[in-house]
Amino acid sequence: MIHFNNVTKKYKSITALNNTSFKINENEFVGIVGNNGSGKTTIINALCNLISLDEGEVYFDKKKITHNDHSYKNRLGIILSEHYFIREFNTIEYLHFFAKFQNIYDKDIRKRIEEITALMGIDNINKSIEKLSSGNKMKVSIAASLIHNPNVLVYDEPFVNLDFNTSNKLKDIILSLKGKKTLLITSHHLDLVIDICDKFLILDEGNIIETIMKSDFESNEEIKQLFKDKMIGKKYENQLKWLN
Repeated sequence: MIHFNNVTKKYKSITALNNTSFKINENEFVGIVGNNGSGKTTIINALCNLISLDEGEVYFDKKKITHNDHSYKNRLGIILSEHYFIREFNTIEYLHFFAKFQNIYDKDIRKRIEEITALMGIDNINKSIEKLSSGNKMKVSIAASLIHNPNVLVYDEPFVNLDFNTSNKLKDIILSLKGKKTLLITSHHLDLVIDICDKFLILDEGNIIETIMKSDFESNEEIKQLFKDKMIGKKYENQLKWLN
């Protein structure tokens, strides 16, 4: 469904992605893990066609994504690392705006908002978004990403600034979509990503140094510890080779 083919992206002297290639299949939940500056957000931005590439191609459903191509975006549910809200809107107004933007029929909007707010367990739906807690703001972001029932979810750091309980609630909501959606997610919360994903792309300085299936490391405490300690980088590359 998603295919990065030899993608390179540079920001002046910094190589954010270096000849990066990978594939994500339909209904697969894939986590991108790596340290700050490893290229995680650049992958998200490339898939969402928010940046130009220096080399390579990105394909969505076997079709090459070209500059200013927006035809596929209604099939994406997106949360970027920088969240943008219309601060004066309350939750209902904000979701109504997104529903209109995604061309949902007027007669269906109210029902869809009721369904999605119930799924997310969003409180204070008439409260201004700027006055919501970080957890409820993220719930609104996820609700907006799901309002048009997209095939693919693209989530960049959805657990940032959330407390333990809220993070776990959001994790459970994402898990409830397994088998129904394709997910590409980045996060520093490796314990949550491990619970959610089927496959992991280990990214270091713009290079995918390893692709690991969940089943590969669930039975290996050494690999599990590498994830939990966030010790992913070139110095551990040899320790991961045996998984191939």
